[in-house]
Amino acid sequence: MPYLTSLLLVAGALVVVLVLLLRLIGPVRRVADAARVTRGELTRGVGLLSARMAALRVELDRRRHPSGEPPGPATA
Repeated sequence: MPYLTSLLLVAGALVVVLVLLLRLIGPVRRVADAARVTRGELTRGVGLLSARMAALRVELDRRRHPSGEPPGPATA
């Protein structure tokens, strides 16, 4: 008889765990989708920021050397 009680307890625990897992699948998928969208937006924003920084560097170099000479040591 004690084995039957233990077996029923284990079976009940397994049912509870399976129900919890099934209930959590939907929210986990939604979180994964939101993370994917957010990661894409962040990547796009970082790309735009990198392009803007590169443009600013070019503009600074142009202002430092207005004659069009490339930066660096002068050749003699």
